[in-house]
Amino acid sequence: MKITNEVSIVGSGALGIRISHPSDCNVYLFNLGGGSLALVDTGVGIDTERIVENIKKDDFNPEQIDHLFITHAHTDHMGGAEYFKKNFNCKVYAPIKEADDLETIDEVALGLDVAKKAGFFASEFKVNSCKVDIRLQDGDEFTLGNLKFKAIETPGHSKGGFCFLVLGAKKYFCSGDHISTGGLINLQNYPNSGSSLEGYRNSVSKLANLDADGFLPGHGLFTVNDGQREIDLMIDAMGDLLVKGRFFIPRT
Repeated sequence: MKITNEVSIVGSGALGIRISHPSDCNVYLFNLGGGSLALVDTGVGIDTERIVENIKKDDFNPEQIDHLFITHAHTDHMGGAEYFKKNFNCKVYAPIKEADDLETIDEVALGLDVAKKAGFFASEFKVNSCKVDIRLQDGDEFTLGNLKFKAIETPGHSKGGFCFLVLGAKKYFCSGDHISTGGLINLQNYPNSGSSLEGYRNSVSKLANLDADGFLPGHGLFTVNDGQREIDLMIDAMGDLLVKGRFFIPRT
């Protein structure tokens, strides 16, 4: 589904607009111009053909996917990476601190063992490893056709996840699971998750004053205009928390 002339949402599961497998994150397709395309995240890797069909329905040729950006190494966001690399020979960009997780598929490191025990995935479910071409570092910038992608390291939801600011006719902020609509954050409580409030505190200042128009989260509703509002809600909430003992108490 085209959001603007520059970006479409081509995958989204039960926590979104339900156009692909229920376990999929939101998958965004950017039109770089000149017959070149870029994906942000891939979904879980089950029935990935549905995402490909959605790309075709938006009158794009999946053979023109040249670039694949991964926000973080959680299965619902990168499980389909090997499929896209194998079928379309795209260049894979992944966070430097999580790239090994894509290449080794350690189920404990990915939290997949916990997800299986919780019943989110069948015990026989497997994720295929994927070679990473570019290991993203904080502040990396890539001019791809008509768009510029800026990589922003934002630990908090995971140990070294990234958000992407995409500059074109509009400014689009791809938040992965770092921020959801309404400024909500996603802390996960399981061993080896890498999720931490300290990570959020350390990265929050990087997101101020981006002047984002579009807000494109990993799950849930996206916006086309005034996207910075969603980011600022998170920034304000983080600033309003005081730690006292074991409890977070809002300032009065």
